[in-house]
Parts: sequence; C-alpha cells; structure tokens
Amino acid sequence: MTVRRALTEELPALSLLAQRSFMAAVAPLYSELGVRTFLEFASTEAMLKRVAQGAVTYGAYDARGGVGMAQVRGGSHVCMLFVAPEAQRQGVGRRLLAALLPECTAEVITVNASPNAEGAYLRFGFRRTAEEQTVDGIRFIPMARPREPVVLDPPFRGETTN
Repeated sequence: MTVRRALTEELPALSLLAQRSFMAAVAPLYSELGVRTFLEFASTEAMLKRVAQGAVTYGAYDARGGVGMAQVRGGSHVCMLFVAPEAQRQGVGRRLLAALLPECTAEVITVNASPNAEGAYLRFGFRRTAEEQTVDGIRFIPMARPREPVVLDPPFRGETTN
C-alpha cells in the first residue's frame, strides 16, 4: 500500500470514496439533515475549496486503487479520514494519520469523530475533549492528541504491514 499526497485530479475519486464509506458506516446514525450536510462537505467542490485554502489531502492506494483518504486543515484539524469498507481494519487509517501528522504545524491535533469512529481515534492516541455534540445534523465527539508520530507497530487485529 502506498500513502501519499493526493493529486488534484484524484480528489473526485477520493471524494466518492469518503461519501461511500460515510453512507455505509455513518449515515445510518445521522438524520437526513446530517447526511445532506456531510455530502456537501465531502463533495469534490468543497474538497477543492479547502485545498485552495491550504488544506492537505492524502490518499492510500493499493492494487484496487484508492482505499482511504484523509484531509487536514489549518495545520491542526483532521477534517476527513475515511477508509473504504473493504479495506477497514487493515491499518489504512493508521498509515494515513502517520503520513498526515508531519503536515500539521500545531502541537495539538484535533478531530470531530463520528460516534462509530471514536474507538479508532482512541487507538490512534486521541482523547475526548468534550461530550458528543450535534451541529447541522452532524453528530461528533471532539477529540485531540499531541502531534507526536503515530506508532505503526504492532499491527492490531486484521492489520497487515507492507
């Protein structure tokens, strides 16, 4: 698997990957408003706008193509991290985060985790900073962690290393 900065022309496919992953795992927990809000946020146009404003996007690629994506904005906030359903629990998210952290300039990195992703973020070293909130239908748990590197070993259940 290769994890690298995404090219501008790859953003439409990564947008679709994020939307597909969201619809499979997160959308069932959200209201109709929340689903609409997220799909607008994850659109190619919105991703391109964030990149133009300085956000950095990474993609994870294997023989199947794109299997994960992550985006950080403001040098401190992970605003998107999605892994294709068929590639979950294989270390893709961990590798994306490890690649993304050097792009961060702040000492503390934040994320608004969906309720079903809290466990993954806890494994990545994030901790809750507040209770679950809902804004524009988006349910999230504010979390933060120090910028220190993500430890890639040992692999967790189902993860393979290349």
